[in-house]
Amino acid sequence: MLEVAREWSARRPGGLRLNELEREFLDASRERHENEKLRTRRRIRHRNQVVAVLVVLVLAAAGIAAYARQVQITADHDRANANRDNTESVSRFVADEADRLRGKDVSLLCSWR
Repeated sequence: MLEVAREWSARRPGGLRLNELEREFLDASRERHENEKLRTRRRIRHRNQVVAVLVVLVLAAAGIAAYARQVQITADHDRANANRDNTESVSRFVADEADRLRGKDVSLLCSWR
């Protein structure tokens, strides 16, 4: 609407000029319109910055979660290996004891218990 009024005032015949009040009104309206456009651009830029920060935070959180999950999987795997190694160690010990006692009379040991 403001643009229409400006075009209309520019096309008026030379004899019909805007008075000072009309010019001030058009100038103030144009200035307000420019300020509103500037505020809108700033608001959009601010919203885009907030969205960008949120995207970065979500990606960082996803990366940290993936890393934590990988650490957990590695720890579980290490724990399972340690348990297996412990079981193998106990099995070897029992087998060695059985080999050591193989030719001996263990009936006394069994009756002692």
